[in-house]
Amino acid sequence: MVQRVEMQGCRPGYDGSDHDDVSKIYVQGGLTGIQYIHVDYYKSGQTVYGPIHGFSNTGFTQTFEIDHLKNEQLISVDIYYKYGTLVVQALQLKTNLRVSEIMGYEDDCTKFTLGVEGKKISGFHGSAAYYLFGLGAYFDWIPSTRMEAKGGDGGKEWDDKSDHDAISKIQGQGGTQGIQFIKFDYIKDGQPKDGPVHGFSDEGVTFTGSFEINYLEKEYLVSIEGFYDEDSNVIQGLQFKTNMNTSDMMGYI
Repeated sequence: MVQRVEMQGCRPGYDGSDHDDVSKIYVQGGLTGIQYIHVDYYKSGQTVYGPIHGFSNTGFTQTFEIDHLKNEQLISVDIYYKYGTLVVQALQLKTNLRVSEIMGYEDDCTKFTLGVEGKKISGFHGSAAYYLFGLGAYFDWIPSTRMEAKGGDGGKEWDDKSDHDAISKIQGQGGTQGIQFIKFDYIKDGQPKDGPVHGFSDEGVTFTGSFEINYLEKEYLVSIEGFYDEDSNVIQGLQFKTNMNTSDMMGYI
């Protein structure tokens, strides 16, 4: 179910609900604040061009496009607000892959964040006239996407499924012939869940590696880079990236 988060700022105003995803955001502003915001969306696989909320004037114009072909999702917006002016002064957009520049001027402002853990922004609502006075958002769950396994086609297939809240730890072991096993630990309903070992421990071990993910600080895994040998069909090295850190290489490349 879509969750509405009330706007930060002041004055009731526009409402942009009933979309699947945000595709592109346009912001115009100046030294006195954000003049308008314009958001394009996806709905049922089609682009929906949103209206301008505010008023176009002289100043800077910045855009931020979200690449859904790379499973990028808008997850939060930082709003910089100055109470004496009643106007939003700056915005910063965050996805699961990157962070935009600050759009506007944040000096001497109070910062609010629109964000709900584990959810994406699917729409906006807010208040605007000659300036942007307030901004709120609609949040929906980020759906799980299964990507087919990469690398060789040997071995016994395994599947830890997607019904977990978070990945907490990754462990691997291998040698000069490649990765021997990998193991993932998870969080489920707030409790640790010990994952099974995939592969087996063999002679010739030259490395063991582990990578812990601090989910309590909202760290999460965003990508994995793997290297495999086409002759042996065995994965040789793995590297894990979160929204905060990058692991050491487990194995050889």
